Amino acid sequence: MKSVELLPQNSPTIIITDSGLGGLSVLALLENKIRVCNLFNSPKLIFFNAYGGNNYGYNQIKDFNKKLRQFDYALTGMINKFNPNLIMIACNTLSVIYPLTETYKKSDISILGIVEFGLELFYNKLSENENSIIILYGTPTTISSDVYRQKLIEKGISENRIINQPCYNLESEIQKNPAGENVTRLIKHFTNEAVSDVLPEQIQGTKYFAALCCTHYGYSINAFEKVLSEKFNKYEVLNPNKLMSDSVELMSNSPAQHISNEVSVVSRVEIPIEQIQSIGELLKPASLKTYEALLNYQFIPDLFELISE
Repeated sequence: MKSVELLPQNSPTIIITDSGLGGLSVLALLENKIRVCNLFNSPKLIFFNAYGGNNYGYNQIKDFNKKLRQFDYALTGMINKFNPNLIMIACNTLSVIYPLTETYKKSDISILGIVEFGLELFYNKLSENENSIIILYGTPTTISSDVYRQKLIEKGISENRIINQPCYNLESEIQKNPAGENVTRLIKHFTNEAVSDVLPEQIQGTKYFAALCCTHYGYSINAFEKVLSEKFNKYEVLNPNKLMSDSVELMSNSPAQHISNEVSVVSRVEIPIEQIQSIGELLKPASLKTYEALLNYQFIPDLFELISE
């Protein structure tokens, strides 16, 4: 990712983007951090839904070059319409493909991806606990990229301590109903699949880290806790969302004199009211402004261009 410099103290524009609504959790934490710590004067915080609609989900687009081009179109929409000082890619799938886009090669805008924050968190935990194994739960695109496993091995973590676990459609089910029975059922299925080759006595004597490599998964952390507590004696859920939002503190050089966070949510697809309600309630405790922005999201059909099928 490109290096990040100090942001303007007055009215910086920060975009948080995701291919769905998972990244709203990062926006909520970010808004809370800026407000509580008085980081900027009148910042503009924008959640940009990079999902293009049916057949345009990044895990649905099979052709990799088309996937890159579609995200480039979304990035172009962000830059041209909002002229941001910083873009935070609160999506593992998009963070993985971003360095291969034309925008990465040409743009001088500071852009951060959540993968680097996840990698830092996962490595530190594994280093502190030698008798531990990490299960990387993620979308098929994130897991097939092998980025976390490869980077952890490069840092000296044995490959025998790393389990890649693709979770087909889990993010979609979470977006529909984070506390639903389907979500718990899928988490249980993927967890059992992850350790299917491990002997029961090995499971009981080892600490397992459940790495949430998708920002949606944090909405269902209670379901993860329930499943993991039934499977393992020792476990810990690792969610890098807060680590990403906290990084903004390093981009401010003095306390703000007047705080008034402007928060908005923009999307080129209509967001079902059921999703707004279920996810909105989870956002409210951290950031009422994020909750209200989701309730009053802006539907912009020409927010960004779509690739031709």
